[in-house]
This record gives sequence, C-alpha cells and structure tokens, in this order.
Amino acid sequence: MARGRKRKPRPSVPFNRKLVLNQWLLALFGVECFDQHIVSVTQRLNERRITRGDEPVVWKYFQYLALLF
Repeated sequence: MARGRKRKPRPSVPFNRKLVLNQWLLALFGVECFDQHIVSVTQRLNERRITRGDEPVVWKYFQYLALLF
C-alpha cells in the first residue's frame, strides 16, 4: 500500500446517470430528457386540495411511472 498517494478525483456524474436501471428504462421508452411537468401539476393539484381541506396527492412509485410513461 503506497502512502502519501492521493486519489484522482472522479468526474462528477449526475445522479440520474448513476442509476443503471433508470437509464435502461428510459432508453427502452426512448426518453432522452425530462421536464418537470408532473411535479408542477401535482403541486398545483395539492394547493387546491389543501385549500379545500383535502389530503394532498402523494404518488406511489408505480403511479408515478404510469404518469411518466
């Protein structure tokens, strides 16, 4: 074991590129990039629901995927 050697810093990889299954699934459906449309619509729905006294929408993983694809 060499002492005093510093490791070279690895290039920063975006989080969504670190998930192999995520990359495969997106490639399968031909998705190249995301926009934040689902998140913005959900926030708008929740604002209305909260003002009426209803429970906010919280998507489960399979519901989110169904909305996405």
